[in-house]
Amino acid sequence: MIKYELKVVLKDKRFYIVLLLFITLMMYDLSLNHWSYFEAIDLHSRRDYTNLLQLGHPAHVSYLSATSIGHIAQMIIEWLLPIYILYIYGDHIIHERKSGYYNLLLLKSGKKWVIISKYIIAFFIGFIVMLIPLILNYIVSIFFFYGGKDFYGATLSDFPDHLVFAFSMKHPYIAYSIYIIVMSIISGGISMFSIGLSCFLRQYRYLYLGCFLIWYLQIIAPNSITYATQPFIEYDLPYIIPAILCFLGTSCICIIVGYIYSIKRDEL
Repeated sequence: MIKYELKVVLKDKRFYIVLLLFITLMMYDLSLNHWSYFEAIDLHSRRDYTNLLQLGHPAHVSYLSATSIGHIAQMIIEWLLPIYILYIYGDHIIHERKSGYYNLLLLKSGKKWVIISKYIIAFFIGFIVMLIPLILNYIVSIFFFYGGKDFYGATLSDFPDHLVFAFSMKHPYIAYSIYIIVMSIISGGISMFSIGLSCFLRQYRYLYLGCFLIWYLQIIAPNSITYATQPFIEYDLPYIIPAILCFLGTSCICIIVGYIYSIKRDEL
């Protein structure tokens, strides 16, 4: 079942529409940084881009660092991330129930395995649709900003007692790679809790609204989930850990409640 459904989703144009959108927005974000370091430099002679100390570090100008003017790409992608995930796969259960296909799956594989499979597929889809654009963006950033050492003036001495910041400044390439994995896992988690919500929110409008509100509240919370996805910022573990725990707790509640509800309520 898992292999078949993965093939179906990966052949669906909706997956590639979202993937292409993410790649385009992340490359646009990088182009803004490229402009600020190269074209703007030539126009106003603010920096010497032949000096690597004044050229942006590849990790610092990549998408997750959110150093471009306006943060447009970050707002379009991250604020609306549950909507994209639902569009790709998260709302499939509602469609399958309406078409009668879901009952066929229950007859073939049983309730428990059907919902577990949905969660596995959901995580994988959410993970790779974020991972691929982030890696491509990082590779292109390294190509154009190879050897750059500037962090917009930030130095290790700015927050010497902040463990995450210190590690990121000392090992920026490794740190950014870790943030790529973290962001991709969070995207996979959103995909999983969207499946959980779809188990008991059986109308599209309620499902989309519910997923968006859960995610939006975690973005605007005092310990925002964005602290766990953006490198080279001043927020350290006392902010990052609660943000991750809140996300994991909320996701687990949605996943567990959805699983229990499906087992008890779905009928053959």
